[in-house]
Amino acid sequence: MSNTKLSLRQVEIVDAVARHRSVSKAAEELHVTQSALSHALGVIETDLGVTLFNRTQAGVEPTAFVGPFVARASTLRAILADTKNELESQTKKTIRPVKIQCGFRAGALWATPAMAVLTKELPDFQADIDFNMQAIDSNLRSGIIDLALAAPQQIEAPNDFMIEPLGRLQNQLFASPTHPLTKIDPVTVDDLRKYPMVGNLIVPPHADFLEGNPGRLGTYDPVARTMQCAITINTIGGVIDVLRRSDGVARLPPPLVHEDIAAGYIVQLNDTLIPHIPIEVRIVMRKATFERREVRLFVEALKKIEGLRTQLRKS
Repeated sequence: MSNTKLSLRQVEIVDAVARHRSVSKAAEELHVTQSALSHALGVIETDLGVTLFNRTQAGVEPTAFVGPFVARASTLRAILADTKNELESQTKKTIRPVKIQCGFRAGALWATPAMAVLTKELPDFQADIDFNMQAIDSNLRSGIIDLALAAPQQIEAPNDFMIEPLGRLQNQLFASPTHPLTKIDPVTVDDLRKYPMVGNLIVPPHADFLEGNPGRLGTYDPVARTMQCAITINTIGGVIDVLRRSDGVARLPPPLVHEDIAAGYIVQLNDTLIPHIPIEVRIVMRKATFERREVRLFVEALKKIEGLRTQLRKS
């Protein structure tokens, strides 16, 4: 008996039979046949030279020699569990959040809904969204951000970048219900020049109807293709608040002007004579960045959201 070597499996077998008081139930737990377990138990008893269980009509009864097996089995299970948890914690990869930069409109229409879709499907998914268009080009080049949603003219993409079309931003004119322009049908460019423009929501060169107008709308530089609005507000909520209490006019994307917000606050002007040039929004990133699984998932979610928006527009 002194030269007998016990394996972990043999300790597991004796412990299972002792807990169930049944060879058949122990065999079921260990996923072996009853005959195989009976044979293994007989081998252990023969090697040790002791009787571990007395067979009865009701099952088996452990002898005094089983006690050490049961005590060691619980200790071994705890050691194995601790080892498994430690290995999992050491090998578990830390998920780096996907860093996205986009304007408020693109964020509201695509980035935020995509994030909602992903976190519902993958609770561990993480993303940081910066609703700011400043330095978006340099941030992409330096790797500060992984992905950008921007109009083509906002980024000069080198060869190692990939650019994919996402969707369009269609802007229209809105004002407060008491604005004088709401009484005019239709509104013309000359009518607009009498009132200040609210917000920084125009992306050059899409300030088409403002060109050459240095009046109350603001100052437009056709050479630099930049527009300085008379009043600058950074968020849709801020624009709506200003429109509610001023005589300004804002050019906003209709999908962001929900009825519950617009009711009593702003109205869409009848501006059929004003040319509307949609802003093309692209997904921009480095080709190497797209190899990250999390980035690919986010791009797929963006396209899924655009697909849903397209269906809604058609319906």
